[in-house]
Amino acid sequence: MVGLATVVRLFRIAHFLLIQSLAYASEQLKPWTNLLQNLANYGSHLIPRAYSSSGKTLGDAVLIGVLLRQLVAMIDAIEILLCRSAVHAATLQLRAMFEASVYIDWMLAGDRENKAAYYYVHNLLRLRRWAMRVQSGTAESSGFEDIMNKAGLPVDETLGNEGKNQAQEIDRVLPSKVRRNSRRISRLEKAEMVGTSRLELLTSTVSI
Repeated sequence: MVGLATVVRLFRIAHFLLIQSLAYASEQLKPWTNLLQNLANYGSHLIPRAYSSSGKTLGDAVLIGVLLRQLVAMIDAIEILLCRSAVHAATLQLRAMFEASVYIDWMLAGDRENKAAYYYVHNLLRLRRWAMRVQSGTAESSGFEDIMNKAGLPVDETLGNEGKNQAQEIDRVLPSKVRRNSRRISRLEKAEMVGTSRLELLTSTVSI
């Protein structure tokens, strides 16, 4: 039987070899991590300069304050991970950076302000849907509460109150027509949970 002292000695050897291999890999990646660090530093200074010189429209706020910031943050995260030789783990940030770049290209291709409004409203509706899910007694909460209860994570009243406040604030901003569409989307999601086809429910609802 292997003694405790032997196990400790093997662990120390493995830890030493791991540190050496990480240091070697980090050194090999240094030209690329230096480039990423310079890009992150440049981008972090570019964001406030770009916004201050813009027209400060909704399109500018989404493009610069949301999407460009997301892209720069992901470059910074990739550099940190590569410095620690976590190459495979950096693919998640790379995917998020790619998605942000696609949104930026899409908005810059034309009709920027309308596209920014679509992006902004979509995210508000998504937040509103989650806010409604944590409120007991709402149509959106029925299936969600069952899932959370089965997982042993019941939704407490504090979270429900926060969701109610957030939903009210979003309702203050969004037009009633948009909110009606959000409720129709929620009914579609609930119908799919209980097996009703999307086509059946769409034919039974009135378009906005």
